[in-house]
Amino acid sequence: MRHATFRFDVRSQPDTPEALMSKRDLSLFFLLEVGAIVWAIGLFKLIENKPVAGALAGLYFVGSGLFMLYRAVSWPKRWAALTWYCLFIHVFVISLPMLLLRFLQRDMAFENVQVLGLSGPQFHQLSSLVFTALMIATATDWLRAWWAARQRPTA
Repeated sequence: MRHATFRFDVRSQPDTPEALMSKRDLSLFFLLEVGAIVWAIGLFKLIENKPVAGALAGLYFVGSGLFMLYRAVSWPKRWAALTWYCLFIHVFVISLPMLLLRFLQRDMAFENVQVLGLSGPQFHQLSSLVFTALMIATATDWLRAWWAARQRPTA
C-alpha cells in the first residue's frame, strides 16, 4: 500500500520580505497615505465648518486604514512587516478613538476635547507622529521587498 508523502519545499515559500508582503499593496498603501494628507489639508482649506472637515478627514483615515488592514491580513507573515504594527496602532489606537470621541464631544471646542487623557491638539500631535511612522514603515517595507527581489538569483 502506498502512502502519500508530503514534501515541504523551502524554495516554494521563501522567507524573504518580498514573500512576506506585497509590493503592490505597499505601493497602494503609500498612495492612500499621501492621499489622506492631501484630503485632510484640502478639506480644512475648503470647508469652513471645522468639525465637519475633521469628521470627513477622520472617516478617510479610518476607512483607508481599515482597507489597508484588510489587505495586510492576507500577507503570510504580516508579523515581520513594520507596516502591520504601525497600521494597527494608527487605526485602533489613534484614528478610531479620535473619530469616535470627537463625535461624542462634538459640541466642545477641539482644544477642550479629551482623547485618551490628552487634549485634542496634543492627541492630534501624537496622531501625526504615528501617521509619519506609518508612512516610514510603508516605505521601508517596500524597499525591503524591492531589495529582496533584486537579491533573488535569476535562473
